Amino acid sequence: MAKLKTIALTLSGLSAVSGAAAAQNATPNQTGMAMMRLNSALLDQAKAKTFGSGSLWASLKKDFRMSEVNSELVRRHESKFAANGAYFDRTITRSKPYMYHIATEVKKRNMPAEIALLPFIESAFVTKAKSHVGASGLWQFMPATGRHFGLEKTPLYDGRHDVYAATDAALNYLQYLHGLFNDWSLALAAYNWGEGNVGRAVNRARAQGLEPTYENLRMPNETRNYVPKLLAVRNIVASPQTFGMNISEITNQPYFQTVSIDKPIDNSTIARLANISESELLTLNPAFNAPVFIPKNNRKLLLPVSAVSAFEKNYRNANPETLLSFNAYTSARNTNLNTIATETGMSVAEIKRLNGLNSNSLSEGRTILVAQTDTATKQDMINFIDTDNTPDTYRSNMPTMAPIQTAELKTDTVKKVVAPANTVAQEPAPTTFDFVANTKAATAPIAADAVTTAQNPNTEQPEAAEPPTYEELQARIAELEGQLKDSELRGLANEQNLRRRHQQEIADTHKFAGQKFAAEMLPVKDYLEMALLDQSGNFDALKMGVQMTLNELQKAFDATHIKEINPQPGDKLDPHQHQAMQAVVSEQEPNTIVSVMKKGYTLSDRVLRPAMVVVAKQES
Repeated sequence: MAKLKTIALTLSGLSAVSGAAAAQNATPNQTGMAMMRLNSALLDQAKAKTFGSGSLWASLKKDFRMSEVNSELVRRHESKFAANGAYFDRTITRSKPYMYHIATEVKKRNMPAEIALLPFIESAFVTKAKSHVGASGLWQFMPATGRHFGLEKTPLYDGRHDVYAATDAALNYLQYLHGLFNDWSLALAAYNWGEGNVGRAVNRARAQGLEPTYENLRMPNETRNYVPKLLAVRNIVASPQTFGMNISEITNQPYFQTVSIDKPIDNSTIARLANISESELLTLNPAFNAPVFIPKNNRKLLLPVSAVSAFEKNYRNANPETLLSFNAYTSARNTNLNTIATETGMSVAEIKRLNGLNSNSLSEGRTILVAQTDTATKQDMINFIDTDNTPDTYRSNMPTMAPIQTAELKTDTVKKVVAPANTVAQEPAPTTFDFVANTKAATAPIAADAVTTAQNPNTEQPEAAEPPTYEELQARIAELEGQLKDSELRGLANEQNLRRRHQQEIADTHKFAGQKFAAEMLPVKDYLEMALLDQSGNFDALKMGVQMTLNELQKAFDATHIKEINPQPGDKLDPHQHQAMQAVVSEQEPNTIVSVMKKGYTLSDRVLRPAMVVVAKQES
């Protein structure tokens, strides 16, 4: 009943802004928010729409319906992706844990399926990707926009990196923008450039007597390429063979499932109870800046579907006192580590080692990890630290504008376009953070849109941004301080993991360096043993056995890239591959090879043994 009441109230709100009254009684922002709330209310009531079995790409293709804009740019980006197929496939591979969930949420909202591919453009599916302007996460939210759409940011948690929460916020935001412009291409342009900029561009186009379509708006190059780039990804996903590509398949099955817990818990403990690795856990839950999951508000713990049953059973049976092994400590002022050591029972050396500190003091506002204290105060301390005190500074700057009447075309199939033979230069792949491998820095910057286009002197430049407010500056300061804290804690952990991994790899390399060649030599040994067992005295049979052994040895050499160095008489002496063992008077030119005493061998172009040769010399 409560949900039905919400729908009724939302509909009543919409009725107040319908027709001519919209221009008089409601701003575009209010209209967009009303549409978003209506969609969300209906979504709560509706049964979940899910895909059938088989390939996710095949099911997604059926719901592609966006009309193509700026075909020339679409072809250009198709060519770029086709020329850099390895980057495209790496991005698709990174999307596998998240794509089913994103596609399902898009389908539930009856949005164009192309929207599910938007993280490909925004972040290359790098969960903690950061742009040079401060946007972050799969969906590249700015702090203020993310906070406005429900994404909390605390010293211990950044909702922009929460796969589940950020996806919900991004789709709500896009529905809001579609409510403003009634056109998905313009909604996407506003997602990239800002609703106010797109609104003013629409008004300029109308003032010039133009239809306010994507192609008719004056916009910066990044935004002009934004939707064509997404459509290029759509076309390749719809028909990869057309572009000479073979993308990885994703099955129509959820990779993860949400799990509800009622108390903070170490990441290591979660991994142990679920019987998964911590790297796999971090892949699904990258929002936490400390190695602990803190249940709060609408935060969801995401686990692989196969691990949920084991975790829930082990979690129910676990001793609550063993779930959390440390506290987060935030200094209210510049504090000497001796004071913290006294409060926590740790030594100064332990605190410095745990947190990678060089100084004997802690600056105001910095968060570190310390040994657990009294259980009764532990929860309170964490709750105090895990608080977003930054105000919501998001403000819509939409201008007054008449409603946009746009007829969006439904396309059941995507037009197949053969990629041109002359492709443009490859697009540089964004810097990535790979949680599974733990080999990249967590704060690696990534361009929000790495589009490169030919310089056009007539291209419209972006509008000058409005001066930031005091609240926005404060939010930016808080954002930078949080990034610094996060990078220091995460960087130390990554460095330690990387060092251990490299040490293990080096040890394994030394230990198993000859594994491949050893395996190839086993048949050679078998044949030699068989020859020794032969008591027949048959010389021809023995010769045949030796020949078979030699053949197997040659196969082993070929498999491990060992090649002969067997120069012919008259060849010039090559000091890099030949070793002169004797010089004899000969009619040949001096320093040419007369005969070969022993063949030489190379391993993948590296000389194992030079060929031992006799060379010619002049008669003295």
